[in-house]
Amino acid sequence: MRYYVHLIHNHPFVHPDDLKFRNSERRLTYSQKQLVNDFSSINMGPNKAFNVLKQYHGGYDKVGVTVVDCKKFKRDVIDYVGENDADMVVNKLLKKQEWLSDFRSHILLVVMGN
Repeated sequence: MRYYVHLIHNHPFVHPDDLKFRNSERRLTYSQKQLVNDFSSINMGPNKAFNVLKQYHGGYDKVGVTVVDCKKFKRDVIDYVGENDADMVVNKLLKKQEWLSDFRSHILLVVMGN
């Protein structure tokens, strides 16, 4: 008895209408990342940010990302910032002071010791 294997696929792996939902096709653009981050700073989460993106673009299928992608981005930002939140603010103020001659900031550093 012999078996024959056909190595050619006669159907696509993903329906053409669903290609936009593959991981390789979903990427947050810079402006979308900025929106998710801005919403976080006013205590509105990634779900609300995604809903705004959905309304702006005209539907779920036109956003280019899913709500899970927005949640993962927010999680990654929190992981990146971690305990260095205050350091980032101080560095931003110091850089701003270097570039803008009119800008002055007074920073009080408190060192916590043993």
